[in-house]
Amino acid sequence: MVRKLSVLAFAILSLVLASHVQAARKAQLVGVVLPSDARPGERASGSIIMYPAAVSGISGLHIVKAKVDLDDDQPRKAVLKGIVVDAGGQKRTADQNFYVDIPPAAKTVHLTFTRDDQQVAAVDVPIEASTSAPLLCASGDWMNGTEADGTQSKFRTPSTYCYAGMALIAGDFNGDAEQTKVEVGGEQARIVAESVRYCYWMLPRTTGPGINEVTLHEGTHVVKFKVRIPRLDLLQVLEEQGPTVTENPPSSDAAASDNPSPSIPLGVGIGSGFGVGGDDEEVGGGWGRRRH
Repeated sequence: MVRKLSVLAFAILSLVLASHVQAARKAQLVGVVLPSDARPGERASGSIIMYPAAVSGISGLHIVKAKVDLDDDQPRKAVLKGIVVDAGGQKRTADQNFYVDIPPAAKTVHLTFTRDDQQVAAVDVPIEASTSAPLLCASGDWMNGTEADGTQSKFRTPSTYCYAGMALIAGDFNGDAEQTKVEVGGEQARIVAESVRYCYWMLPRTTGPGINEVTLHEGTHVVKFKVRIPRLDLLQVLEEQGPTVTENPPSSDAAASDNPSPSIPLGVGIGSGFGVGGDDEEVGGGWGRRRH
């Protein structure tokens, strides 16, 4: 009798847990990101963005939306780690950068998402093969970095970063972003996309306004840049913490400070009409192609 009761209790508990997991998951639009200049015959890397509207329209990036069931009670890394992305190369969890070797004459790249070996989504990302350089700030231009031996590097970056937390380095990359590392102030940045020409990455949330040192590790190269960041933005914080961060704008004292705390998200996004609605949860904001 005791054994039967134990089995029954276990079965009930399993059903309760299963229903709880199912209830926690909801359909959400995520963004599959690739660099717009990725071309047939090349290797390129991309990533999965939780809030694609936040980066939609940023020059140099191509984003296709996919609907997946996610547990929105969990942080980004935990949610995406349970999903595997197959882009035709090495399979990787969705919290990492995936890469694809684009076949010659290919017009699209096919990706599938699986969870527990079951397909949960699939998407075809068009290959734009853009030959145009990404737009820069009106007040900025390209500058070369400095190699570890003190010589001028062929890797370049804008002298001023003005997009919504998205930064850019140009140079000779191998196309697999997992082999690239970017640091700002000693903190590692999250790489969003990479072609053989450009690397797109998010400013770490602890980055402060003013002059910052950016360090690129690519192959045997260790390159340093001194760049100006005129303001802080919400992109990285939004991706890591979700839309609730927009409900807690900084105090007027912190916003007015000449040296605001780097943990407080300032800049675009505060009070700019973010919206979350329906089962297809997505945050929208007018960040787009900002030029100052």
